[in-house]
Amino acid sequence: MGTIETDTRRLERYAWLALLGCIGIVPLAVSKLPTSELPLTISVFGFPQTVILAAGVAVALILWAAALWTRQTTLMVSRPMVAFAVLWAWAVVATAAGYEPLRSLLGRSIAGLSLAHITMYTALGFLVTQLTDSKQRMRTLTWAVAISGGLVALIALTQQFWHVDLLALPVESWMVGRGFSTIGNPDHLGTYLVLPAILSLALAVTEETAKRRIAGAALVGVLLAALTGTLTRGAWVAALIGVLLAATLVWRSQRAPRSRQWALIVFGVAVAAVVLSLAMSDQADLASRFRVTTPQTSEAQGALGTVNAISSDRLNVWRSSLRIVFDRPLTGTGPAAFELGWYPNAIAPSSGGGAGGLADDPHSLLVYILATTGVPGFIAYLFAFLSALVYGARTSVALSGRGPLSGTAVYYVAWFIAAVALQIALLVAAVSTPIAMYAFVSFAVLLRPLARAVQAENPILTRHLPAVTSLVLALLFISAISPTLSAEIALGRTLRDGDLDRGRAAAARAPWNLDVQKMYFHLRISRMTDTLTSDADSARANVSLLVADLADAGARQPREYYYPSVRAQVLTQASERLSDPSIAEAAIAAADDALAIMPASIPTRVHRALALSDLERWKEMANTLEGYWENELGSPYPGILYAQALALSGDMADAERVFTSLQARFPQDASIEEARQQTDELLKQ
Repeated sequence: MGTIETDTRRLERYAWLALLGCIGIVPLAVSKLPTSELPLTISVFGFPQTVILAAGVAVALILWAAALWTRQTTLMVSRPMVAFAVLWAWAVVATAAGYEPLRSLLGRSIAGLSLAHITMYTALGFLVTQLTDSKQRMRTLTWAVAISGGLVALIALTQQFWHVDLLALPVESWMVGRGFSTIGNPDHLGTYLVLPAILSLALAVTEETAKRRIAGAALVGVLLAALTGTLTRGAWVAALIGVLLAATLVWRSQRAPRSRQWALIVFGVAVAAVVLSLAMSDQADLASRFRVTTPQTSEAQGALGTVNAISSDRLNVWRSSLRIVFDRPLTGTGPAAFELGWYPNAIAPSSGGGAGGLADDPHSLLVYILATTGVPGFIAYLFAFLSALVYGARTSVALSGRGPLSGTAVYYVAWFIAAVALQIALLVAAVSTPIAMYAFVSFAVLLRPLARAVQAENPILTRHLPAVTSLVLALLFISAISPTLSAEIALGRTLRDGDLDRGRAAAARAPWNLDVQKMYFHLRISRMTDTLTSDADSARANVSLLVADLADAGARQPREYYYPSVRAQVLTQASERLSDPSIAEAAIAAADDALAIMPASIPTRVHRALALSDLERWKEMANTLEGYWENELGSPYPGILYAQALALSGDMADAERVFTSLQARFPQDASIEEARQQTDELLKQ
């Protein structure tokens, strides 16, 4: 009988395996093999995870549709699913009314919340509702997420403890000590590890067999050590709250004394992992996560300035985000287009510098949804996730009050604790594809008990229409990633062989994708720089062609700051090398175009100031940097340029004041005194 039952649900079982594989593999996906010198695609992280997500959800949808069509499964629905449907529907409206609809629809390579992403996450949650229908599957899903996270954490530990990157991935050196694993950024990694860490903790304490508890305890050590080593403060707080909530519910469940002893053992493993990770961390980096990095700014701004500095500029970015909402309260900027609204609303001074390191993400999922989909989208998401957490809380409290947790209750309560912890982290964290995927999956798990089989007799409504819709969605997911995948692979080849003609053709396949365009123009700029040092005539031709192409790209995306800012950079560099006043004038005009989009940009103001210095227009140079040089807290260079402009325009007293201020802020930087001496020599000539 068991064989017959299994055979009659074969397609449904394959759909479950595809869903499980998708959820487990997405966090591990990178486009770099240990044996290859360069990555297969230009986006090593982020986009490969999107590709796996799209392919995995598409395969699972196709198999589920086939199972539904052949009566091997039944359509399940629940009322809370309506809120997620409303969120998706309003995201469609926000996309159509957004600043750049195609960009909002298909997204960027590094973005995890385009309309295509939101649709995939919603479909993933739908599949979890349809397929996670037994204790065995709840256990398998829980362990799959914990083990997948454990593998990610193991890679991170090799980076944190031994400063070894097994894949030799192209990242900044500071990331290695804090770990980035396959997620791509220590802050993203810390947030990602919250959910599997809490799941493993709950499993280690509550699982029925000793082998599973030991395996869970091992995962606890690995996951908490890696999470701690990322030095991600929001993830620390979320994990701590998750641990406290888990302890409360486990104690409430009135476990036997022996089990409480095991809980103490697991607690010891967790503490040891945290202590070891802190001991292995770079102490200077660890201290920097808990001190105010901008005392001058904090003193000037008071308590809010201090909090803003400690929070790595989040208060300023959230204030900018609220300005976006005031401008476009109904539809926001459109998904995956947050920075297009942020550019004109960037607030100075900024503890992150005027460059706006957080411009593409406000470091809060709630703020991100509010700014990109407007108030209606925000309300829909808020209702959806509160419904899941409130129902999960009521159910978990009821389950834990019935005595020792066992069976499906163990896994449900574990998911509730992990979902709460993840949402706490996401209040102050940036979003990436695996993190957002976990959020939607956890909601679906919590709401699964509310799902009921559709009782309608009409097969068109209960089988045929849902099956066809699933097939259409699967095709759309593959179609959505195909142009960018093709462009990324072709640009990866261009990186290896330097064929810019192939690069131009590749970039044309995804003109909306800013990450693809950035890499293509980066290759062009590198080629131009080479000619600047070797052949002046060829350099002029290359500069003219590059500037024209940047201008054309900017005309297609007039709200995008990147294109005019890079034009200003290219022209400033060419002006310095070729000593051509007309190029300097063009650089100033390009900088003005960029500043019209993002007035608070310090890099563009620096480029404008350098072009003005080539023309010896010192007063304008000083005016360009006035009021902005103090916002650059990582480098004295803008302040040096400002002081030199003041001195050369005859304002020696203010120039000396700026040099003195810079030396107080950057006491170890010898370039300030060198610049002062150089300025004195220029004045003597």
